[in-house]
Amino acid sequence: MDRIIRTAALLAAGIACGGAAVASTGTSTVNAGSEGWITQSGRTNNTGFTGGIQNLYAGEQGEYFNDFMTFTLPSFEIGGATLNIYNSSASQDQDPDAVYELHAATSYSFAGLMAGDVLGTVSLQAADNGVDHYVSIALNDEGVAVLNANRGRTFTFGGDLVTTTPADCIDCTYAFGNTIGTPLAFLSVTSVPEPGGLALMAAGLGVAGLAARRRRLRG
Repeated sequence: MDRIIRTAALLAAGIACGGAAVASTGTSTVNAGSEGWITQSGRTNNTGFTGGIQNLYAGEQGEYFNDFMTFTLPSFEIGGATLNIYNSSASQDQDPDAVYELHAATSYSFAGLMAGDVLGTVSLQAADNGVDHYVSIALNDEGVAVLNANRGRTFTFGGDLVTTTPADCIDCTYAFGNTIGTPLAFLSVTSVPEPGGLALMAAGLGVAGLAARRRRLRG
């Protein structure tokens, strides 16, 4: 009987180890496949959400600009996500309260890039820090839920800058212009453990615990 239990424990431990590989979380990176901007008057530097990589710009330069980034999302369940956007050291910030907001784009239009609920934000002070760098925007719970609802499909973020700077001010308050980084934007997504893997781990631990308890009783 002891030999059987020991064998079962070893098998369970092996299953648990295999299950741990399945159940462990991991982070994947997805580069944007298309990017660009649309102005309040309808000017744009792209042909649509899948038109390819163009410069980003959010803010004002004679009129307000919103920008967008399109991704092909992974098919696995997402537990967390962070959008990373390259920002040049030349970006300007004359509004200390300015905030960049992310939305799920609803149409290829200025209004469509800022429709719907806010999925994540970053202050412009954090973005425009005088250094070439990637600005990381953690998606909130609703943002993660929206990504999961679009798993395995193309999804487009719209971004807008909430600022009190007048639209006719030239290069006063903006972010993500003068873009030279490659990639311009990428999405970091974390997977969640698969239920089957967790069940195997639990079963393995249970059998191993039973074997240990039997050994203590016999000792």
